[in-house]
Amino acid sequence: MISRILFFLLLPVTSWAQYAGPFDKVEIRIDTMRFDTDQHMVVFNGEEHLYFKFQEARPFAEIRLYISRPVDQVAIAASREISLVDSLFWNSDGFYQARVRFSDLINSSFLSLRVQSIVAGRSVGFSLPLLPYTETSVQLRTSREELYIGEEKIFELPSNLPSNVFIDNQWVEGRAYDYRLSLQNEKLRLHLVANRLGPLEINIPITTRRPAVNADKEIVYQADTLRQVFTVKASRLAFLNINLNNVILNEQSSTEGVEIQLQDNRNLQLNKTYRVERQNEPGGALIAEIYTRSRLSNNQVLCWL
Repeated sequence: MISRILFFLLLPVTSWAQYAGPFDKVEIRIDTMRFDTDQHMVVFNGEEHLYFKFQEARPFAEIRLYISRPVDQVAIAASREISLVDSLFWNSDGFYQARVRFSDLINSSFLSLRVQSIVAGRSVGFSLPLLPYTETSVQLRTSREELYIGEEKIFELPSNLPSNVFIDNQWVEGRAYDYRLSLQNEKLRLHLVANRLGPLEINIPITTRRPAVNADKEIVYQADTLRQVFTVKASRLAFLNINLNNVILNEQSSTEGVEIQLQDNRNLQLNKTYRVERQNEPGGALIAEIYTRSRLSNNQVLCWL
């Protein structure tokens, strides 16, 4: 008899019961959606999680703990990620309920619901791992289908949750085009530079920080792929602003130079001397030289003129 009991205890646990304590089911109600441990469990990083959908980073939610009868004492542990809005109370329909608020579902790591209860004088607790997911849409809408070779073009990308898009601010370089994503004032932007003339089709994948969960309970970090066809034309002149309206030519400025700040441009190289000519077309008379020294934090380049 003892050996059979020991064998039973060594069996692997494959359901959420390892977290349950005395409760039959845990349910999260958020907006008009319901998610519970009977239907919405998924294995993530080798551990079962209750997954639920969110549409904003700091939502309110209702937690329900189903049990056949009230216990002596029960409490939901507050944390940095989950704060109690209303106290936990017993509902005669057979569950405890409370309102909570999540602090930041996009940036929270190792999110879990921790419950402590006292049953027949014995303390029983469990921690239920949570996996918040969302469906992130990103679109490229533009009526400008022309690009100029070597010129950076910036497009604003409408998105329902821009902060959920993974951004490292690094340029992704390719033969036909280079691109990077940026986030400024909660606005998602695409920076695009074409490298060759003629028709250009772009396909830019979007990766998310919080995943989606599809119908097969697969965890997916890939959102929309940006697709667009452009016509790339020969380069045109780029006009860069300077912080000085007037520069006086005298003996000191002609030999020592004048310190200026020039509007940054992706094609500007540091520690290089550029000619300033009298006309727009190549071959004009030399009137000045600009030596680029360092990039500044205000999107300017420090130079000697």
